[in-house]
Amino acid sequence: MSKDSIQRAKKERSLTAPRILLYLAQNKGHSKWQIANELHKSYGNIHASVQKMLAYRIIKIEDTKPGARNKKIDVEYYDLTLDGLMLVLSDKENLDVLDKIAETQKTILPLIFGKWRFFEQNGVKPLIIERLQKVARDERYEFFALAQPEEKMDQDMLRALHLSASAVEKAHRIVCENADAIHQDRITKNVLLFSFNPLLLREVKAQQELLSMLKRDKELKTFVKKQYEQIKARYKFDLANIETFLETW
Repeated sequence: MSKDSIQRAKKERSLTAPRILLYLAQNKGHSKWQIANELHKSYGNIHASVQKMLAYRIIKIEDTKPGARNKKIDVEYYDLTLDGLMLVLSDKENLDVLDKIAETQKTILPLIFGKWRFFEQNGVKPLIIERLQKVARDERYEFFALAQPEEKMDQDMLRALHLSASAVEKAHRIVCENADAIHQDRITKNVLLFSFNPLLLREVKAQQELLSMLKRDKELKTFVKKQYEQIKARYKFDLANIETFLETW
């Protein structure tokens, strides 16, 4: 393959990835063949794009099933990761299908998308959308600043360190699961509590009204109370340290 052909293929994959993300945001659990058919792309293009997206952890293998035509071949089915969802939400053009995304992705952001109808009924959905996109844009810059493709550790290196590949993969999985939960919690906090300017009176008023409304939902009330209790404990700890320092100064 010529250098120009390679460059064209790379450019086409870069354009395909956002379409795959948007498609999976609205349709959970699809295989490469299904995605290729829906997007009218070649299987080769989709396969190369999916492999790259898996490496950057913006999509994940949600399930593996025997193929319909050949039971001996396992077919992978893909879903978005939270990072992938944030990339979709950061694009203003995707807001037209946000209601469908919210319905499909309830499990990724249960206290945002799982409460979508509640927000709509109480007239705060536009505010939540505005904050969600602001948080998603911030996440987008952070993702590209920090993202590194996942690489398998060299087997010789593992043996030299007296580590088993299975043990490393298990530890990696546990860390990733915890990281996902922390990430989910951070996004929810930022959307519901912290993505407003305390120097602007209108934003402070909007936040007060939002907090008053969140109290009507048991899960949201519990979440908000927990966040402020954690903030209180942290400030209390810091204050105690400051007082101890001043006593000895």
